Amino acid sequence: MVTTSGQAGDGYSGLRDRRLVSWLAGEFVSHFGDQFFIIAISVTATQAGGPGALALVLSVGMLPRLLLMLPGGALVDRLDPRRVMIWSDVVRTVLAAGITLYTAIARPNVTVLLVAMLLFSVIGSAFEPATNAIPVYAVRTEDLVRLQGIRTTLSRIAIIAGAPAGGVIVGFGGASLAFGLDAASFLLGAIAVAALRMRKTALSPANAEETTKSSLLRETLDGLRYTIHRPLLLVVVLVLAGMEFSVTGPVSVGLPALTLERGWGPSGLGLILGFFGFGAMIGPLTISVIGNRLGRVGGWTLIVAAAGCLLLAVIATTPELVVACVAAACMGAAINFLSAVFIPLLQTNAEPAYVGRVMSTLSFGFTGLAPLSMAVTGILMEVLGSTVTIVSGASVAALVGLSGLASRHLRNASVASGDHAKKPSKETQLETRRGVGPQEG
Repeated sequence: MVTTSGQAGDGYSGLRDRRLVSWLAGEFVSHFGDQFFIIAISVTATQAGGPGALALVLSVGMLPRLLLMLPGGALVDRLDPRRVMIWSDVVRTVLAAGITLYTAIARPNVTVLLVAMLLFSVIGSAFEPATNAIPVYAVRTEDLVRLQGIRTTLSRIAIIAGAPAGGVIVGFGGASLAFGLDAASFLLGAIAVAALRMRKTALSPANAEETTKSSLLRETLDGLRYTIHRPLLLVVVLVLAGMEFSVTGPVSVGLPALTLERGWGPSGLGLILGFFGFGAMIGPLTISVIGNRLGRVGGWTLIVAAAGCLLLAVIATTPELVVACVAAACMGAAINFLSAVFIPLLQTNAEPAYVGRVMSTLSFGFTGLAPLSMAVTGILMEVLGSTVTIVSGASVAALVGLSGLASRHLRNASVASGDHAKKPSKETQLETRRGVGPQEG
């Protein structure tokens, strides 16, 4: 595990620090490369075995990531996020380079592609909580919200621009070129995170020995208990996961059917999703500008996000494509504004020894509930139709958001003033070594 100390001027990076900027650039390039990989693996799997093969590769490839996400967070806390990220990127560089060579010299085989997806999924189960935990060790508390806004904005830009760019690359250079560029993006990501300045102190040799004697499963369960026993952490995870569940299916499954029913077709769907993506950039970008001037964020951000979810109902009921596009942009801004604020809430209110496991709990909620949400949406659409199903999902999402207002801890929540990385008390260190998380009133 890792503990930190963080007094002012103790080595944390400022937002203009060139090493932090380099890491952000490396992360952006890596997200861009991810889009190349998604396009390339989709095209290659379809060519190898048709749509059924693609569905098999994508669905089965997600299982290890889902099953290992929580232990992955425990691994991050046992080691440290930077080390996990570096090794994850190095291994993925080798894997992507191997797929590049394979697709260049051989006809793609579904089994090989499935094994590759499984390996990427295993590695991603530790990388995702690590990348959400590392800001705690890189910047001071007052910079966390702005940093999250910047990261989310860059991620959305990479997704929006990377997908069509990946299509062009695969179309003109083949899947092997896209896989090769993805390998290069992983390598750049590893170099960037290796150069990132972090303030941390390792556990003493005695404590480190006790940590290594504890099983990863026990540490995983300790992380779950810790999250459950901290009211603010628990309600933030439940609200974010609940809202994600309520809108993922209606957006991913409901909107394609709705646009066909309205006669808007694929171009209409593309416009709606494009405006949603534009709004998803604007919300976090606003956060990156106003940063630590937000004050108490728990109440009003939930109201904004709930209103944003209700805009999905506007999309489902309006006969005008223009209105649907505007509503999609506002919805994207509101929902992503919420996540850009609430993720730093988790980062600053979880003790450093538990950050990886808390973030993996959130990631597990997102990853695990998405397929279920899409399945439930498909079933409801058969019974209720597209419009009613989407409106119902929007209403449930808004209610979940507003239900968070019942929590006093969340209503009064703010990103803690001072430094988030204060050294845990002796009592907390003792509880951590014993595998018992401190509880909140």
